Amino acid sequence: MAGQNGAAIKSQLLRAWRERWSDLQWSVNVKKVIPPCYTADSCQLPDLLLQQALVGSSPNARVLSYFKHAVSSQMVTYTAAMSSVMQCEDTDKRHCMCALMEVLDGFVSRVSCAGCSEDSNMLARTLLRLLKWLYSLLTMCVQKLVESKQGHEALELSDRICSVLQKLVSDNANTALMFIARQDESDVFSDIEQLELTLRTMWLSRVASSGLPNELRLKLEKSVNCIAKIQKVQAEAQPLLDVSFHPLNISINVLLNIEAVLNPTSAIEPLVENLLIIERMQGLQRADLYCELFRSCLMGMIDACGGPDELKWAAFTFIKLPQVLVKLTCDNPEQLERSVEKLISYGPLLDLVDTKYNCDCLHFLLHELCNKKKYVLLGDVQCRKLLSQRQNESQRQKQSDQPAPQQHSPSLILRAELTVTTVLKTLDSDYSKNEEGLLGVLCHILSMKSLELILSAAAATGKLRNFATKLIKFNEFAKQMIGESGRAAQAQTRALLFDISFLMLCHITQTYGTEATCSDPLYANAFFTQWALQCLPDNGRYKSLQVLPPGDQSKVDALLTQFNPGGELTTCPVKWNDVCHNCPYALREVLYAWEHGALTADSVKLILDNIKSKMCSLPVVVSTWLCGYISTVDSESRAKPLQMLQHISSPAPHDPGNQYYTERSCLMQMVLTNLIGDILPQISPPAHMSSAISSTTPAYKLLMTALRGVQPKGCIDIKTTQQFQQLLKLGGPNWCCEHLVREVLSDSCVEDLNKGVAFLFSLFLIDLDSLTLSLLRTTIPRLLQMDHTRLHLLIDPRGTALAKLCVMCTVALLKMNDMQKDGTAGQRGKKRSRTDASLEDQDSADIDDQPTKMRKLPLPDDSMAVLATDSFNLGELLVPGESKPPACNSKDPLTKALVDLFQLFSCVLSSREASPRTGFVLAFVQNVVKAGAASTILQFMPPAMVLQLRRCMPAEFTSDMLTCMCDLSTPRSRKIATKVISQNAKYQRQLKSQTSS
Repeated sequence: MAGQNGAAIKSQLLRAWRERWSDLQWSVNVKKVIPPCYTADSCQLPDLLLQQALVGSSPNARVLSYFKHAVSSQMVTYTAAMSSVMQCEDTDKRHCMCALMEVLDGFVSRVSCAGCSEDSNMLARTLLRLLKWLYSLLTMCVQKLVESKQGHEALELSDRICSVLQKLVSDNANTALMFIARQDESDVFSDIEQLELTLRTMWLSRVASSGLPNELRLKLEKSVNCIAKIQKVQAEAQPLLDVSFHPLNISINVLLNIEAVLNPTSAIEPLVENLLIIERMQGLQRADLYCELFRSCLMGMIDACGGPDELKWAAFTFIKLPQVLVKLTCDNPEQLERSVEKLISYGPLLDLVDTKYNCDCLHFLLHELCNKKKYVLLGDVQCRKLLSQRQNESQRQKQSDQPAPQQHSPSLILRAELTVTTVLKTLDSDYSKNEEGLLGVLCHILSMKSLELILSAAAATGKLRNFATKLIKFNEFAKQMIGESGRAAQAQTRALLFDISFLMLCHITQTYGTEATCSDPLYANAFFTQWALQCLPDNGRYKSLQVLPPGDQSKVDALLTQFNPGGELTTCPVKWNDVCHNCPYALREVLYAWEHGALTADSVKLILDNIKSKMCSLPVVVSTWLCGYISTVDSESRAKPLQMLQHISSPAPHDPGNQYYTERSCLMQMVLTNLIGDILPQISPPAHMSSAISSTTPAYKLLMTALRGVQPKGCIDIKTTQQFQQLLKLGGPNWCCEHLVREVLSDSCVEDLNKGVAFLFSLFLIDLDSLTLSLLRTTIPRLLQMDHTRLHLLIDPRGTALAKLCVMCTVALLKMNDMQKDGTAGQRGKKRSRTDASLEDQDSADIDDQPTKMRKLPLPDDSMAVLATDSFNLGELLVPGESKPPACNSKDPLTKALVDLFQLFSCVLSSREASPRTGFVLAFVQNVVKAGAASTILQFMPPAMVLQLRRCMPAEFTSDMLTCMCDLSTPRSRKIATKVISQNAKYQRQLKSQTSS
């Protein structure tokens, strides 16, 4: 049948040629001989036309015009037309080949799928084969040019081939289709790469020295580079936020406050990665990034001057910041000098920080940057030049006539950095041979200024965990019993060593969290590790004595004898871990006796005085138990325990015979103040808790006050940073995320929205995991599922700003998860409880549940509208087979959150109506592509969602964007990708023609 149809078509073609039919007349008559169940492609119409058109050495213009008309009128598909053209490879028939190039030049930039009959996947493969065919012809022509064979003919044909090549790859749809086809036609693409390599070699070695016209040389060079467009189809990452109009980068300012104040023990790698994300998302120049780091550090030092966080900021600025710069300047160190020059232009800022600290802070910073023993980020000549420039521009008055100032934090913290190394070496020595020397070292650093200096320096250098581990090891040694009566002095020394190391470890745990002291698996069974995890309050949660092993009654009785009036605490022979374990049980006996009238209040006070008379660790132990006991009994039973707690926390009288008691007592008082601040609010809180939130002001008002105080200034201070952290603990991530997002979206100005998004992104780094999951699983679904009257928060530019926040947080969390899997994230340093750490491995299905005993805080009225009558019901709108979520790791909370979110997006798009909801979905996908995270985030998108998006808003997509959006891992997904790209290209051409007309 096909042969009969071919003969009939050929007969009509010969008749048309003889009678000089027009193109339209020929097409009308040829369609009459094609059976209804056949197409022109199946009847091999393109092959028959080209066979008749290219019979001789010159083309038949009339028949060739019929071929052009068949292609332009879509009588034959582009795939069939190009396949027929590729059968001709005789470059000796110059006129015929030039005519074919002219035909291709007419339609190669507008190929598309002609309705349902065109297989888009086959079209993509055909385009790739056409590229190979063109490269093959060009290689043969260049070879003839080199060998001087038929130079004029090869010259003209080469020019035509180059024009077609450039026109072929100039269309983004073509390059996108070929990019997808290369995965199915890997052999074809390998041949193309080989031809391109051969062509480039010939061009560089021989053709370049020939006398070719310059125009043709340029065309050949561009044609050789055409393959690069196929290799780099997917768009590069672009900035999402424009914050260049703000005088200070609020993202960097907030991030450094979090790292310096809340996470002083965190590793360098997560901070560097977050800075790189901010740099990429906001389009910052590297020199500007460095300058913003310097400015934020100096502003933090000014804010912290004279406060409890002064040493933290000094350690971060002069110890940790150079380590960060080492990681950032490996590629472009010349940018660092430019950033310092820019920093010097902020003379008032430098003058203020110099005045606050009474020293040249820039001098100390530059000294660290050019310290050859550490980092060589700047040379000596550069440092001298910058310091000279600073002196010339400084407006600060010289103080040479004034007396020498006191030691300032920058010099102290830099010297403490060296002291940390010395102390660690000392703690590595043989304890049994040098107990007196070790006691002197510990007592020397026991004073609060020295201890805080060493801890701040150790935290900034990443040595705090090592220091704490050595103290635990040291504490384990000191708890051992000395039995010989003639060694009472040694027993007293060990008692002091145990007492001091115990207090230091308590202070480190309270300041930096249990992760700093209890995370070493080698000492998981050590006494302090077990006691801290079982007894020491964690994030305001007190623990009951019931979780501890029962006490030894004989030892409890012995302790009661020593604590009673007239008794004295013995230090030999004794094991101090047993004393600490049984001491709460002894105090419980005292409390019960007092409650039943067996003891008077004065007797109880004498017992408590005996407890804190020698060992300062025992008051900490019994106060910990008292706090846990008070938190578990009713209000009527709390009176006497509260009196005991208040008395034991009061300062003890000085005892000259008690060695180093003053130093130990000061540290004990600080530990006790941190410990009982929630139980006894009348006791003044420690300095680092001065930003504690009010118990009378509503949490929502506190949150809004803090947020509205940051936005106008464009920067954050230490007090506000700590308040945000405490409000997050109080209200939980869902409540906090909901209100923060709604408040930021209340603005309508694009600049203010970008500023708010930049602020929220860095603020979410306080607890990126929980806040990002709350954003994706709670806040966004609530906004999408509200009725039409409450969708104002999703109307642009608010919806786009919210989409940018979602993308930035998701990208950051994915990167952090990857770093943790690779083991490069290091110690995060966030103060968190062991309970929080153990919950990380649990499924996140209960992410929306309120934690135990957490205060339930109300949400705005409109936020509670979930699945209203005109909202979307996920179960009802799922399309079988199309919206099936991709396979994912069900144990990964972020993966599950993204899968559920994309399912909700698919439900939104199923309505096929343009609304703020669909606008938000579009903005989310567009910003994912723009951020360069399509491969990591859009992999969880249902394949059919791309088609849904294009149906709803066809004018919003480019071929490159669709290529990035589509999953190209399976043949089915690649077929969907080619289909949507072809349809979009056809729509864009129609839209362009309508606009031009």
